[in-house]
Formats: sequence, structure tokens, C-alpha cells
Amino acid sequence: MQRQIGTLPTTGLVGLVGLAALGGCAANGGDESILVLRNVAPPMSATGGACTFTPAETEVGLGSGVLDTSARTRYEFAAQLKSRIIAVSGQEDARTIILRGANVDLTFTDATLLGAAELADLQSKNLLHFMSPFSAPLGPGGLTDAPFELIPAGVATALDGKLATTTTVVQAKFTVVGDLAGGNVSSQTFSYSVTLGHGILVANNGPCAMLKTSFPARTGNPCFPGQDAIIDCCTSPAGAPVCPTVGTGM
Repeated sequence: MQRQIGTLPTTGLVGLVGLAALGGCAANGGDESILVLRNVAPPMSATGGACTFTPAETEVGLGSGVLDTSARTRYEFAAQLKSRIIAVSGQEDARTIILRGANVDLTFTDATLLGAAELADLQSKNLLHFMSPFSAPLGPGGLTDAPFELIPAGVATALDGKLATTTTVVQAKFTVVGDLAGGNVSSQTFSYSVTLGHGILVANNGPCAMLKTSFPARTGNPCFPGQDAIIDCCTSPAGAPVCPTVGTGM
């Protein structure tokens, strides 16, 4: 199964790569019928304004994430999911899980970063504990990749002004939930940390006129804006940032 999502201009710092796949055994239903394996690293190319994920055991995973708060955008988690359900031949459709989303809880490792009123404001906006909806079928023993919002843009916006000279870590925990033959099923609890900071994924290379036209600019994350891959920038003669870098020197 291939899953496509729209793209925007992107940035990011590549996180730890190669998170080991978790083993799974067959199950008939109930809790942990869904196994979260990894956060899939986006394919480093995009065609027609979309990124295509092709689920496979060999997909590269990110062990942790990075979000540039200056982008004021959300952090997307591309979950590779495996069904622990078994089915006899001819019963595959009846044993297919229909995924409906992830229940997400966010906490800050720095307890002093936000005051009580600021935390209460984020809580009131459902930005720290929420359901992140998505829909996809997951056949018996099968794999699928399901991107969903792990950290809302509102969190990045609220923190951006506090992170001019420092970074912080958001710890996310979630369970994926779905329906199977009229009953509820879920995944194990999956934990994932994301480092947030202002401008931490932007590399400033100075005036564009000082860079050769052949400068090998890093263009950031082609699928998700503001996360998990560096973008090179330079400054135009008018003083405006040019991202990604386009060298105009000889």
C-alpha cells in the first residue's frame, strides 16, 4: 500500500537513524493488536508535490526528532504500523483493522519552561492531550505507514519566543487505536522525544553573492516543514533570506 501526503517548503535536522524494528506475535484482538514499529524517515524526494511512503520492513526509522519552532509548524510522525492479527484464507477482510487515529500525550522535560497559566492555556486548547485522527486499513499481518500530527503547531508557536538561545525536549507518548469487527483495538504505548529550538535547522551561509552557483545546498525535509533535516540559506543583496541557498557568485 502506498500513502501520499501533500508537501510544503521544508526544513529539519535528521534524527537518530536505524531504530530497531520491534518483534510481534500473532494476536486475535484486544489491546496491542497494532504494533508501532518506528517513525519512518521521509523519502528524500518528492514528485508532483507529494511524498510517497511505501511500507516495508527495510524502511529507515528516526530514533528521535527535531522541530524548528521558527517555522511555526507542527511535527509529523510517520508511524510504521504492523497488524498482530491473524486470519485464515478468505477471512482477510473481516480481520482487517480500520485505523482511526492516535491518542497523544505531551510533556516537557524542563518543568520551568512554562508557567502554570501558560500550561493551562495549552491544555484549554487541547494541545497537550488530544486525539490525532487519521484513517487507513491494516490487513492481517500487514504493514502500513500512517503520518499524523504528534506536536501541534500551537505548541511550537507558544515556545518559539522562549527558545532564542536554548532548546528544550518534548516527550510524546501515544497509542494508535482502531476498529476490528465492531470492537476496539489499540497499539502498545510508544514514546518519542523531539528537540525544539528557534532556527536550529537553518544554516546561514552569508551573502548569496559569495557562494558559487554550484554550491550544494541542503534543501531540508521534502515532506514535512520545519523538522528533521537542515536547510541551507543565504542573504540576497536586499538583505532577504534565500532558502534554500541559491549561490550567485562565480
